[in-house]
Amino acid sequence: MKTRQKIIIGGLGALTPIVMNFLVIDINVLFVNLTLLASIGYAIRVVILFYLGGIVAYLHKDENSPVKLFELGIVAPAIITALLNGTKIEAPKADVKHGETTTVSAILIPKVYAQAVRKDEIKTFSLPKETST
Repeated sequence: MKTRQKIIIGGLGALTPIVMNFLVIDINVLFVNLTLLASIGYAIRVVILFYLGGIVAYLHKDENSPVKLFELGIVAPAIITALLNGTKIEAPKADVKHGETTTVSAILIPKVYAQAVRKDEIKTFSLPKETST
């Protein structure tokens, strides 16, 4: 198999995450707010992912199976796409006041809020008396 064919197959494999993204996102909603800048950014993303998939397929010079080259093309772009999508998620922020320090044990052992026990309500249990029988 020629090098050019390997690069094209790997590049097509790299575009698989974008196709899967179209399956998840409603295309009508995507195109309603589409601007020129957003479409240019999307086109740049497609070119970069195709390039990365082609590079990964090219680096596996001993591989000649088109299916395996397609799978190899998916690897790096899929990881990069997951990282790009993960940056949009905001992690919950800890509720720590300024200047307050927290120890590891305070994080691992939670605080317990309980009602105080009154002495007259404490029940005790003892073993029954032994019998000879």
